[in-house]
Amino acid sequence: MDNFFAQFNSQESIAILFFLLVSFLFGLIIGYLLRSRRIAQLRKALEDSERATAEAQAQVLALKEQLDLLNADLKKAMFEAEEQIARAARLEEENTRQYNEMFALNAEVERLQAANAAYGSNIEDLNHQILGLKMRNGERSAAMEQASTLNQSGIDDSISRLEVLVDKLSRTEAENNSLKAALAEALAKLETTPAPAVLSSLTFEAPEPEEPELIFQQNKSVLHETIAMPGAETDQDDLTRIEGVGPFLAQKLNEAGVFTYRQISEWDASGIGQITDAIGYFPGRIERDNWVGQAAELARLKRENPEAFELKSGPAPERTDLKLIEGIGPKIEELLHNANIMTWDDLAETPVERLEQILEEAGGRFRIHTPGTWPAQARLAANGDWALLQEYQEQLKGGRETEV
Repeated sequence: MDNFFAQFNSQESIAILFFLLVSFLFGLIIGYLLRSRRIAQLRKALEDSERATAEAQAQVLALKEQLDLLNADLKKAMFEAEEQIARAARLEEENTRQYNEMFALNAEVERLQAANAAYGSNIEDLNHQILGLKMRNGERSAAMEQASTLNQSGIDDSISRLEVLVDKLSRTEAENNSLKAALAEALAKLETTPAPAVLSSLTFEAPEPEEPELIFQQNKSVLHETIAMPGAETDQDDLTRIEGVGPFLAQKLNEAGVFTYRQISEWDASGIGQITDAIGYFPGRIERDNWVGQAAELARLKRENPEAFELKSGPAPERTDLKLIEGIGPKIEELLHNANIMTWDDLAETPVERLEQILEEAGGRFRIHTPGTWPAQARLAANGDWALLQEYQEQLKGGRETEV
């Protein structure tokens, strides 16, 4: 090793070593420059990637907000659709009832018209008879003047018969006038009865002989004896638990004397037909919705757990109690009353912009309230859709729709 370094004592050896050292330093500088450039490129690429990531996150947040808004709109639309379905069902029931009434009135009008035509024919016949009698009476009077020997008693008898016929004609005319008055009253009632839109194009024809006559009777004592049965329990069940029975149908069933699940579970085909006619319901719907089976199951569950089927005895809320609406307290209720919004119906018909204006004019802490759902809640309350209203309010927080 010493011999190896001893050989570098000449000037050429020193030059070689210096050249090697300079080459090493030059290579080191070149490598450092290349590494710095690569680092700068990577740093720029990293900044571009971070910028693109930030933009993508902003787009994701914007899309998430749009999705939340769409979900909220979808939920609101679903509740409005359910409300419209319930309203359509009530309108369908009302249309059926009005159709049945108009059908009965039309049959009564046709009967009166037929009776009036018959009486008119009778009156015309009597007029012809009276005219003939008057002519014969005139002939007899002339004969009496020419022949004094004519039997006076026969003339008196003819005059008596003529007076009887005149009296009969007077009574017939009085009966005809009475029938005309009854016919006019029936026609006036038919004209004043509001016809539903779906029946505006219908024309009524005389019922066929085999079609049963529709009878509308408020006092259904016979139906009560047949279906409710004497000795049945006197308590009252919540009939709206039966699928297909709403508050309106439950009220109609109560009017027909049906109050309990046990009564419905004991219906046969005849009883179903009678109750269908009594409440003006659609034929076949009771069987299709299986009211009898549902009522039997509810009666069994009630026997096993009667506490779960106890009806609430509290009074029904007043239509002026706006505090029933989620988001409305006593102070806001007072503001709405001062703005002449007194009932659920008034609130349901009030635009949201008007409600926002009332809260804005009140100032202070009232401005933070959001009345966007108040009209929809009020409409459900006004229609008596309590189950749907409760389900809707469970999705709200302070009157606002919660984000999904």
